[in-house]
Amino acid sequence: MESELLELKFNYANRLEDYQNEFAQDLKSLSNIILLTGLVGILFGIAVAFLVIRSISNPIRKLKIAALKVSGGDYQTSTDLKGKD
Repeated sequence: MESELLELKFNYANRLEDYQNEFAQDLKSLSNIILLTGLVGILFGIAVAFLVIRSISNPIRKLKIAALKVSGGDYQTSTDLKGKD
């Protein structure tokens, strides 16, 4: 009877250790997925920010060039800016 009890304790300890190892692996996989998703989100945010900044700064740059031409005496300068407002 005592040997059976020791065997049950041993089996329980082994199963508990297996469960803990499996749980740790699942947790590591989940952490990797969260990290990867976060990195993709950050890269996407940077790309969107770059496009928005570029869409704002390009017309300003064109107006600056036209203003410099006008200040230099070229009064025939025009800009072909098309707004969406």
